[in-house]
Amino acid sequence: MILRAVVLAAGQGTRLGGPKALARWTPRGAPWALLHARALRRRGAREVLLVLRDGVAPALGTLPSGVRVVVSHAPEALGPAGSLQAAVESLPPEGLVCVTPVDALPLTKRVHRALCAALENPEALAAVPVFQGRGGHPVLLRAEVLDPYRTEREPPTLRALLQAPGPGLRRVPVEDPRVLADLDTPEAREHWYDYMLHPYNTT
Repeated sequence: MILRAVVLAAGQGTRLGGPKALARWTPRGAPWALLHARALRRRGAREVLLVLRDGVAPALGTLPSGVRVVVSHAPEALGPAGSLQAAVESLPPEGLVCVTPVDALPLTKRVHRALCAALENPEALAAVPVFQGRGGHPVLLRAEVLDPYRTEREPPTLRALLQAPGPGLRRVPVEDPRVLADLDTPEAREHWYDYMLHPYNTT
């Protein structure tokens, strides 16, 4: 079960034309940040933290129950690591945490089940979904893995951090290409939109 979830949504979205948290699939669609929050709550997350830049939250409107904003003031150069550090200050030191960038696709039921199953082993510290040999998002991990974000002034990237657990890292094969989505350009958004319409299309 996911106790907490973190959506890293503080990116400026220069190539998308505005903050990534506010990007949408269609002009009248919900912002990506809210799509992630709703999906994570459906998967059982007790609380979802949306990491945003200052001034972005009002544009999201009323947040769903169990969702709250964490404002990141980290230097842009730190990227997602700075956002994650801001979130960790609001996380308890134990329990399961799901971490996803906002420019990925929302967590699905199948991937959720696969990641949770991998962490049933008490020796497992983190689980990464893998499609055709490539690691993707979101990541499910034990809160203690994030301890460097509590103590280090310049935290490591999450990718670098996940190499540290060694045998504690579980690479979980999944039959869902959506875990590889990286929606950081208009072209990528157009490509992956088809996967939102047809969730299990693997062509």
